[in-house]
Amino acid sequence: MNYQLPSLKIIVATIYFAWSNKGELLRAISVPTLVLVLMLAAGAGMVFFLSKPHGLLSWIFLLALALGSSFFAITCHRLILIGSAYRFQSFNAMPGYRELRFLGWGIVIYTMTAILEIPFVVLLKTLVGASAMTAEEGISGWVKDIGSIPAMYVFSRLCLVFPASAIDESITLRGAWEKTRGNGWRIFAVVGLFPWLIEKMIGLLSRNMATAVEQTILYILFYIGLALGVIALSFTYKELEKHG
Repeated sequence: MNYQLPSLKIIVATIYFAWSNKGELLRAISVPTLVLVLMLAAGAGMVFFLSKPHGLLSWIFLLALALGSSFFAITCHRLILIGSAYRFQSFNAMPGYRELRFLGWGIVIYTMTAILEIPFVVLLKTLVGASAMTAEEGISGWVKDIGSIPAMYVFSRLCLVFPASAIDESITLRGAWEKTRGNGWRIFAVVGLFPWLIEKMIGLLSRNMATAVEQTILYILFYIGLALGVIALSFTYKELEKHG
């Protein structure tokens, strides 16, 4: 593929869209964000009141959180990729099918990239030795970040299935890989580096012993940052479709 994806242009367009259409963006994500924040609060309460939550209850909670996250991501994708008249149109199937399909792709791709990430993190930890460990004997964040680059590159090559699934289009992993050929690192900058920088900036606001209000604000900021990452992926998909 000779077309070169304008990564910086897409990132700027994402920020510009979010700022220029902040009212529309906040209205679109308000319900899924509220649902997710309440679920996270419920999860924290479950851990607090139940020293060892029942296994089935934990799995139900994780499934609900995953479906809620899928609903959030789909809402952001459709905000960019679907006209307002059709944006909230239900899939012509059972309720929740779109979210289940999206979640299925998420499980497949995140499992693949998680498995791929392990050997690179372990290798980097071995190469740098003691400096790779924190005082609590855990692997340092910078080691995980650098070691995850190959896995994130693979994710970048496959991630087109997410916006496609959100608008009820069909694309295989092989199709996504072929469509992103020659633009892997450019997409990595948009869907890997850009969200990582947002996450780090939000992380600077966190502190130990934060109050419930502070935690809630951080959750909301996290989901606004997540929305920016999803919107950037939507613009990437739109750009590649235009030149595909």
